[in-house]
Amino acid sequence: MGARLSAMALVVTSGTPELSLEILWYVVLAFAVTVVVRLADHALFGPMSPQAAVSRNAPAGGWTRFATAYTAAAVASLWLGVTLDPSRALWVVVTTLMVMQSDARTSYVRIVQRTAGTVVGVVIAYVVTIWLNGAWPIAAAVLLIAPLIPHHVQQRYWLHTALIAVLVLLAYHLAATNLHILRGLFTERLEDVALGAGIALIGTMIAFPRTSPDDTA
Repeated sequence: MGARLSAMALVVTSGTPELSLEILWYVVLAFAVTVVVRLADHALFGPMSPQAAVSRNAPAGGWTRFATAYTAAAVASLWLGVTLDPSRALWVVVTTLMVMQSDARTSYVRIVQRTAGTVVGVVIAYVVTIWLNGAWPIAAAVLLIAPLIPHHVQQRYWLHTALIAVLVLLAYHLAATNLHILRGLFTERLEDVALGAGIALIGTMIAFPRTSPDDTA
């Protein structure tokens, strides 16, 4: 997961024309807020429950095939995202990096759930932005949604994805100065996730051939 997040951080730079000291401060402050919130959570509620053990067994076809397919899918999604719009490349690549797992079934399930969850999230965000007027109600909705996101990543990935989509689009709504451009972001989010999921689907099919026993089970 650390390597995946590092790759996503590198992708962010592809859509950033320049990295100034002012931008760096946002990163530092975001890290500081995360540390403070985590320490407060630990003080109030104790240590987090350990996550389920991750299987270290080699995937069908071996680690080399999966790593090659995973890398190729990430590069393809980055190239496509930058070609379409550098500022949107992150959404395409993140989808590919997150849904491709070292297990065929898990990858296919995540591809479907991320796509479906994004559709649900975009619809909810669209309704919320129409129903709620003003920055303060939108900001309150963001604060209510944010704590719910981590609780669904393991068992209800579609809901986890939907909540992220809502949070991101509401945040854009708070910062937007042109509502016409904002409405376009809803469609762009769907397009970018669909592209990333499609590339991940191709990569998964290459990483796990249909003749593999794991795929026919």
